[in-house]
Amino acid sequence: MNAHDVFVAHQDFIERALKVVCARQRLSAPESEDFCSAFRLRLMEDDCAVFTKFQGRSSVQTYLVSVVMHFFQDWRNARWGKWRPSAEARRLGPTAVELETLCVRDEVGFENACEMLCARYQGSLSRADVEAIAARLPPRQKRAFVSDGEIVNLPSALTSPDAQYFAREAGVEARRATAAMCAALGELAVQDGLIVRMLVEDGLSVATISRTLKLRQKPLYRRIHQVMASLRARLEHQGFSAQHVADLLRHGGFETSGDAGDGKISEPVRLFSRNPGTQDEQHVQNTQNSQNAQDGRNTRNTKRMAR
Repeated sequence: MNAHDVFVAHQDFIERALKVVCARQRLSAPESEDFCSAFRLRLMEDDCAVFTKFQGRSSVQTYLVSVVMHFFQDWRNARWGKWRPSAEARRLGPTAVELETLCVRDEVGFENACEMLCARYQGSLSRADVEAIAARLPPRQKRAFVSDGEIVNLPSALTSPDAQYFAREAGVEARRATAAMCAALGELAVQDGLIVRMLVEDGLSVATISRTLKLRQKPLYRRIHQVMASLRARLEHQGFSAQHVADLLRHGGFETSGDAGDGKISEPVRLFSRNPGTQDEQHVQNTQNSQNAQDGRNTRNTKRMAR
């Protein structure tokens, strides 16, 4: 008798064994159907190789029951993951491990688990003892399985095409506004551009800018107001709103740059670069050097007068 003939001869017994396992493990109707279908496919794999491995050291029925139970354990582990009791349950002892297994893994509920444990230990374990153990066990969550209908309604983790389109348009607008702002800054006097950079990008206060550039603070406020008004007028003349200007001056550029057009996401559009040796940095250095030299000359003249 070949393996396929053995399978056909014991097919009724296999179906009864599957029903017993499903009932004993409290599987729902969909779970039972999935498990039975998976087991039938497993039996047919490799031309009924399961029956070929039978060595005759027990009856065929005993061998098939063992195969069903081992396959159920693998099937359950694949769906739920391998069960391990918590560290707290292991510290509390075997009773706590059994209680956690019944409540979390087998989902029998606390009431049923309490009755099962009290009956198993025959009066040596009371309900109060079980409640005290349950209060010390950590909360645990099992994997949640949902139907295909619920998965269809879940939002996608990917960005929607509309959001990608608007992000791309925002990036194009950001680069255009930044280019216009850079052109407007280039038309300013060197020191005016430096003041804007120190105020917007570096976030310095007017008092700090005044001390750094050795400028009078009160007239500096009026000067900054005039420069900003000039920048706003130039940008509005090119079709940009006050919100564009406010975003540029507030953030020093745009964080949302979108798609550069070549399929790659470009870096955030910034108004100012921090490359060393720029004209503004050179102007700051020259200004500071001139002021230091002037302070040195003033100090020497004061010492001569004191003599």
